Amino acid sequence: MSTVYARTATALGALEASAATEAAAGATPAGQAREALARATALVDGGAELQPAVAKMKACADQAHDPTKSTYGPGMVTKVLALHARFVTFVDAVEQLKARLSPSASQRIKMKPLGCPRHQD
Repeated sequence: MSTVYARTATALGALEASAATEAAAGATPAGQAREALARATALVDGGAELQPAVAKMKACADQAHDPTKSTYGPGMVTKVLALHARFVTFVDAVEQLKARLSPSASQRIKMKPLGCPRHQD
């Protein structure tokens, strides 16, 4: 298993747990809104830090159909695509959380298309 994959999956799991805790909190009392928004912003920042690794791994996984460019085996491709799906779900959940806390503060984590680092075209 790729070390980058393992670190990214672990970090995403921690962010998902934090997002679930924030989402389960429901309505935020007026006095705690600023703190809740700061926690949501930290989730966005955490997702933004993971985005390049997720995008690079997905780009490599997408090349699995071409044996000359294949970086991952079939099992790893499945894991990377599942990780990418989790990341997209996480981004959507954080967007909804931030919109609930402050509609004007919603900030999307931009998914930049990155090529596989081993096979730059």
